[in-house]
Amino acid sequence: MVPSKRKNPCLNAQENCQSAFSYKHVLALTENASEFESRVGQQRISANLDDAEGGFDAIMQAAICKDQIGWRNVTSLLVFTSDGAFHTAGDGKLGGILMPNDGRCHLDANGVYSKSHLYVGNGQCRCGQCQCQANYTGSACECSLDTNGCDQEGKICNGHGHCACNRCQCDVGWLGSHCADHQMPCEVHRDCAECKAFGTGPLSQNCSNSCSQMVRMLVAPVDERWCQMKGGDGRLLIYLIEKDKTGSILLTVNDRKGPDSTRQPNLMPVLMSGLIVVSIGVLLITLPRAVVEICDRRKFRRLEKERKSALWSQTNNFKFKSATTRVTTKGEHL
Repeated sequence: MVPSKRKNPCLNAQENCQSAFSYKHVLALTENASEFESRVGQQRISANLDDAEGGFDAIMQAAICKDQIGWRNVTSLLVFTSDGAFHTAGDGKLGGILMPNDGRCHLDANGVYSKSHLYVGNGQCRCGQCQCQANYTGSACECSLDTNGCDQEGKICNGHGHCACNRCQCDVGWLGSHCADHQMPCEVHRDCAECKAFGTGPLSQNCSNSCSQMVRMLVAPVDERWCQMKGGDGRLLIYLIEKDKTGSILLTVNDRKGPDSTRQPNLMPVLMSGLIVVSIGVLLITLPRAVVEICDRRKFRRLEKERKSALWSQTNNFKFKSATTRVTTKGEHL
């Protein structure tokens, strides 16, 4: 692969893809869903002319690097998803020239797999270290010091982040490739969305003075951007928080509320259905056994009746010979 393709492996030269890499640790295990969403949104798609697959390296490092990943001392499940085929050693394994994985953690301070092959092409390897060309940095010269990927209308990351490796690292609460999307908490605008759209909720009596947001009603497909929260009446309120060009808050509310989550469900049909199913199952199990038992009892009574009514006659066995023989002599009669 030529150096230009190593730097930008996208098939379309107008796109800016991340250079191919083996494994990068982006975020440790966390319960902060907003931070997870922000980090995932900041990742750039990479490409390669070859069907490269570094999934096994990623699995090994994710399992071994416990401190960096944040594993607790419990049994864990690691799920790996990929659309690429894994590579086998083939002839190298048969020839005995395969270098097996040493089973150790090889993440540097930036969370990059330090045992990756030097394919970036932005420097030279000398004494085991990369000597980067001008305008490149990083352990493998993978980080560009350019800022054209972060510049939008003359502003670096729209003033809501900083540029690192020609990518925007957004501040907390901002999303997007150029940190232009403000992630506003759903709880802040829930009451205003409910009172302006439906006239209900805790601000229903003073909605016009408490809420300055513009509200529009429509039925729209709901995605991950939409807030779904329980309103004052217990029903599900679905709304989208946006900003217009002037910076004013615009609330788009789905004109149909979700089901009432406070209403107690009617359990009687569920219980009756379960009882009927269990009864049918018990009946199917016991009915064949009862039929067999009844038939056996009838046959036994009939056998007993025949045994008692039978007339047994007594006779001698013609083959029987007594063990005693009596012989009468003439003197016995005298």
